[in-house]
Amino acid sequence: MSSRSSSLDRLLMPDGHRGPYRVRVTEESPLSTARRPRRLVRGVAPVIVVVALLAGSVALAGPAGAQAPDPARPASSAICARAQRQWARLVSANAKTKTAFARAQSLQNRLIRAGRVRLAQRLDARLTYLRSLHTADVARVSAIAARIQGRCLGGPPDLVGF
Repeated sequence: MSSRSSSLDRLLMPDGHRGPYRVRVTEESPLSTARRPRRLVRGVAPVIVVVALLAGSVALAGPAGAQAPDPARPASSAICARAQRQWARLVSANAKTKTAFARAQSLQNRLIRAGRVRLAQRLDARLTYLRSLHTADVARVSAIAARIQGRCLGGPPDLVGF
């Protein structure tokens, strides 16, 4: 900073103002200890008034206000949104399971046509596992539907079998 701009800043700022430079507090300074309590009162008094008003409004609104929500039982809109998210995850997981089942079944058919029956029989375990995943997905969808029955408008998705 040049000396000219700093001297200009000193001329434009009121006495005792803290600018980019540090003002030393002396006995003659307007920031002396005699004025500090008054400044403290000016800064704290509005805060005390605001806090008192807020406390009074909370006390008045508490008993006359609406019933507080029960934290053990969330709002139905939150439950419905969560159910929709879970159903969306289950639908995508079921789609992946169906795709894997179709691929494994086509591989099994190709192996049987090629005469590799023993290897094709080993794929039966994979196909059984994929069927069990689909069954578990269907059971989860119906369990979620039972939990939210009567609370939400939308119905559960239909997970069609293989």
